[in-house]
Amino acid sequence: MLEAVDQALRVGCPTVAGNWDPARFPEPDRFDPERRDNQHLGFGSGIPSCFGAPLARIEAQVAFTALVQRLSQPRLVVDPPPYRPSPLLRGPEHLVIAVEGIRTRGEPLAHAAQW
Repeated sequence: MLEAVDQALRVGCPTVAGNWDPARFPEPDRFDPERRDNQHLGFGSGIPSCFGAPLARIEAQVAFTALVQRLSQPRLVVDPPPYRPSPLLRGPEHLVIAVEGIRTRGEPLAHAAQW
């Protein structure tokens, strides 16, 4: 049933919930950096899209690729990680990971560490 809304009332339509639709994303609350077909709404879409999104995506891809190549067996300490309670900015508060070791450039594994 539709109801009229007073024109003085502010109405918001946050799109953040769209990224957690279980009909679109299997296990939407699980952090999965290898998730395929991940067309999320993180940078917006259409006219309100983020102008810097392409650069941010490239920077993230380069940084995470370098990080993953240096860490041996990274894993989340808490899975799923604690999420921010904000209805507008959904995401983990932090990602605590444990690793078996850290590779330096061209060298075998260094000491075990936890970040």
